[in-house]
Amino acid sequence: MTQVLSSAPSLASNLARLGRPQNIVYSGLLAIEATSLYHQWVIGIEYYVLLFCLYNVAAGYNNIRDLDIDLHNNADRNPLITGALSMRVVYSWLALNILAIIGLQFYLPQSSSLLYSVMYIFLLYAYSSRQLNVQAKGFLATIVLATCYGAIPLMLAGTPHLHNIGWLAGLQILLLSPYLLAKDYKDLSGDKRGNKQTPLVRYGARAIQRVAAITYLAGCVGILYVLVGTHRHLTVVTVTCLLLAAGACVTEVHRKQGLVPQYFIRLTQGLLLALNYLLLANFG
Repeated sequence: MTQVLSSAPSLASNLARLGRPQNIVYSGLLAIEATSLYHQWVIGIEYYVLLFCLYNVAAGYNNIRDLDIDLHNNADRNPLITGALSMRVVYSWLALNILAIIGLQFYLPQSSSLLYSVMYIFLLYAYSSRQLNVQAKGFLATIVLATCYGAIPLMLAGTPHLHNIGWLAGLQILLLSPYLLAKDYKDLSGDKRGNKQTPLVRYGARAIQRVAAITYLAGCVGILYVLVGTHRHLTVVTVTCLLLAAGACVTEVHRKQGLVPQYFIRLTQGLLLALNYLLLANFG
């Protein structure tokens, strides 16, 4: 019993590494932001748990499928490589999360939560699976990730109550894409050795930077177009400042090709969350 208890923190730590919890923070907070605007915090937390489980399944499956590539990248963040977790434990963990996802469907609005949960799982299965292998399809991979991390969480939590959720979800994809394009810099050499056809490997850094600039600019134009004529001057000024600050962070990440401190990258996520909340509060 003592041995089991002593190994429990280590098991929990390695399962957390498997799920890359820093990535679910953005999606989960989007859900809580959306539900908080119609004052149902309990539902917001339930959506957070649902997204946490969905992402655990997606990240766990991706870690299994990317074992060979992660070996090239010396990715000790994948506990399957270090031997800290066995395949049996990982598959058991994925099954537990799938059961939790199914159970949560009985507590959330079926018309939206079931549909978006299935969509989320399908897209990230398509992203990682060897049959569909969307992660090797260039910029389509970035769109899929932005849809799962930004658009689906927003629509999942906000569809029943918030207006204009469709265009807000579209803006999420545009504004998140430059950030997601930057994630491949740190693994570039290993991805090349393993022939993993990320957008960066396929098109090169210069093309990636141009696409990042275009998508971010398109997102900014979309937001400012909606703001025109609202006469909400304080909102316009605040949104503009947030857009400039987040854009500067993303530009710096691409200029340094990912060689910036982690907190700098997280700052980008925080600015986009603040921007999103402001848009939901004013136009949702």
